[in-house]
Amino acid sequence: MAPSLESSQQKIDLIESAVKCERRLDSLRQHARDLKVKYTSGKKHALLEEVITRSNSNIQSLKNWTAAISRGRQTSDDSIRANIDAVFENILSRKKDAQKALDHRLALVFALEKYKKEAVETLWSAMNEIRDTIGYLHNQVRTVLRDTPDQKEREKRFTEMSQRRPKSYHTFKKAIEKMSEAERRSIRFGTYALLWEAFPAKLDLEGYVGNMDEPGDGKVYEKQTIKEVESILKAFYDAWSDATMNTNDIAPMSPDKIRNVSKIPEMAKICLILRGMKQERLLDDFCKTSRDDKHLPFKPEGLKIIFDCEDADHAEIFCAEQYRAISRTWNDGEHIKVADAEPLPLEFIKEYGSGSYGSVKRMKDSFTGAFFACKEQISMEARAHLLREIARLKKLGHRHIVQFVKSYQRGDRYGILLKPAATTDLKKLLDRYRRNGLDYDRDARDRRKDRVVFKPILFTAFGCLSRGLAHIHKCNIRHKDIKPANILYEKAMGRSPARFLWADFGLAHDFSNLSNSRTVSRNRHRYSPRYAAPEIMEEFEARKARGEIDRDTSDDDEEDAPAHAPEGSQSTSGTRTGHGRSSDIYSLGIVFLEILSYLIAEGPEPTIPEDFEKCMPFWKNIVRLDSWAHKQIKRLPPTDPLVFLFDLSRKMIQHNATDRPVISEIVRDLLKANPQYFCSVCLKDPPEPISQAVIAEEQLVEGLEKAKLLTESLHHVNSREQHDSVHGIHDPQQAAEEPPDDARRRRFSRTSVYQNGVEPVVKRSSMRSPARLRDRPPSVLRFSARDEIVPDFLDGVAPGSVDNKENQMPPIPSNGT
Repeated sequence: MAPSLESSQQKIDLIESAVKCERRLDSLRQHARDLKVKYTSGKKHALLEEVITRSNSNIQSLKNWTAAISRGRQTSDDSIRANIDAVFENILSRKKDAQKALDHRLALVFALEKYKKEAVETLWSAMNEIRDTIGYLHNQVRTVLRDTPDQKEREKRFTEMSQRRPKSYHTFKKAIEKMSEAERRSIRFGTYALLWEAFPAKLDLEGYVGNMDEPGDGKVYEKQTIKEVESILKAFYDAWSDATMNTNDIAPMSPDKIRNVSKIPEMAKICLILRGMKQERLLDDFCKTSRDDKHLPFKPEGLKIIFDCEDADHAEIFCAEQYRAISRTWNDGEHIKVADAEPLPLEFIKEYGSGSYGSVKRMKDSFTGAFFACKEQISMEARAHLLREIARLKKLGHRHIVQFVKSYQRGDRYGILLKPAATTDLKKLLDRYRRNGLDYDRDARDRRKDRVVFKPILFTAFGCLSRGLAHIHKCNIRHKDIKPANILYEKAMGRSPARFLWADFGLAHDFSNLSNSRTVSRNRHRYSPRYAAPEIMEEFEARKARGEIDRDTSDDDEEDAPAHAPEGSQSTSGTRTGHGRSSDIYSLGIVFLEILSYLIAEGPEPTIPEDFEKCMPFWKNIVRLDSWAHKQIKRLPPTDPLVFLFDLSRKMIQHNATDRPVISEIVRDLLKANPQYFCSVCLKDPPEPISQAVIAEEQLVEGLEKAKLLTESLHHVNSREQHDSVHGIHDPQQAAEEPPDDARRRRFSRTSVYQNGVEPVVKRSSMRSPARLRDRPPSVLRFSARDEIVPDFLDGVAPGSVDNKENQMPPIPSNGT
């Protein structure tokens, strides 16, 4: 290495030391190349490739440093030389550590994961320290090249001036006039020192600049800081130009240098970016190329032209850091892809929650002040989950449904921004309601405060959530993951009342291009068993018993299969009919009962929520849950508004999907029952229009009863002679001449005698009375799916096996025949 540092007579040649370091780093690179011949694939091959790449970068960076200091005369200060030489010693030491760790890792052939991990960590630690140390050398270029007799005196004078923090024109001018001609002309290493010391306090960016894992989201330069820097730069330039023009220097300042410095007042944002990077010396490069804030944002290719070759590595970092001073163009509905180290202008406020697909946080836009809910995942496998959610949200637009705003991708992180940024979710709101409303250890005045405030708000959850779900179903979408944690709550804002919002549509099913909304579950992980409908859980348990589902290998990211998929396909098996929108109705009914269990719980020893929880799992204990709800109805006065809500919820959780009301009926009944079940905005808005397709599917129970009736029609045609004899039509000619309408009406008449001479069983649900059917307009009235006709000859016929539009059942006359 270099001569002993203790001898002041022997001067250290820094270039020679740098060349020696280059040779040692090159030996590490060559060592890795030789080993690649032995390891041609696998993890060891990838490890060697990374070592070679990093060695190339370090060698080139060290060559750039050597070229930089060779353009000037090195300092004669022995302490500076000794410090730089010690840096080289550290590089050589870390190079030895890196090579030793690399050889140790390659020698491990058995499954000693702990030792393999330690060896790799030691290797990258050494390589990273070599990189950072060479970066430190680049920051010391101006120190190495300074060589004036009064160097220490000048540094002392700069320190004194910095303590006075000159910010005005007069203080700048006075300080510049005291400088020597050489110092005044050396803009980069002379007067700029005054400028940087006058800047306001630094933004806390320690550990964030260039960090791909923690780029420092939300840390941006405020407008007030930028304006303050602009005034400092203008005062500095005015003082420098006046002091320079009025001096009696032997040689006048060149016009090019004056023109370059004149750009400084327009470079406030660039100066802040460079100061955050701790690369203030690069300001001279922007001055030489006449680049200012108007040219922001810069691209890496453009910056590599602006910077000297030895500073080209700073181009990517500057491109990422510039978005702390300017806002990226990111319009609503737009998806952007940002660099790994680029900070997003989103300031973290609080976390709503996290799950298997990522986390949801409340964020604030640092430039506009707008609040968003940010849903982000950090695994490539879960990206399709968010993409599906975006597609569903773009089809929805309702006051009680979250709205998609925009999305981003940063490395392996994918996120979406939603609005409004809710205050909390229904689950946490209920916990707060119970905890504070039932805490009798607190002061009597405070213990009921939350109960008084939140009780009328919780009443609006029944109607507003129903209207939101009606809009979702109208848009041919099933939510499929209804639970309190997926229902957000936003407190009242100005004239806008508090509201509940449907959220988390990552599992939602869009059946716009399908004949019905039914699907077959592929994986139990895609549902919350507490709120899942019995047909979902029973189907899953049956498939699992048959060995059709492997819980350990099921693909969580794969969507459920349409129930009408052909036999033998990957998505379905057998004759399963799946489950449709009625499963959403059941889940909402469980949520309603959960809210009611909190609303009726009162007193120092509330047992009602505990009694409700004892009915778990709900899908197996629907009878017990119904009895619990009926018991609460008896406890309440008949005029209590909770009575109607309990009765409605009982109808929504029926075990048989055909006995549950449809969402349009739920909204209509809530409107008729009591206006306090809706927020003020919902009461003013007209009811959600329901499309004919939705009406048809709701009335026919997602196509199941339609298939049964059409199958019956085909059996009737095949057994025409037997049916005609039963109905008194013995002459074939008479049967042929009978009007088609009369034949069809007689065929579907409830008074007809069927094949075995037995009238079919008719099960009529409580939500579908004959009076309601008569109230329907003729254009909408169809055979009700709730009137479940089960002829004996349909036994063994697969529902859905017949789907011919020409055989659809005609309208039933209003007289009920």
